[in-house]
Amino acid sequence: MLCDSFEAEDAVQNLYLRLWERKEELKNIVATEAYCRKLLKNICIDRWQAMRMHDPYKREANCRILPV
Repeated sequence: MLCDSFEAEDAVQNLYLRLWERKEELKNIVATEAYCRKLLKNICIDRWQAMRMHDPYKREANCRILPV
């Protein structure tokens, strides 16, 4: 989704950080995997939008968006 392995690694690290910060809330979540997928998807979208805002004309020719 991010087309850059370093950005993807940072997104996963950001996911772990957010999960750690919200560890008390996780006790109330029934579908933990779905929660993590949704949170990671939102992190990726935020990063992608930030990259596009920084360089709106950047072409991602070798980028394929895969389903999450």
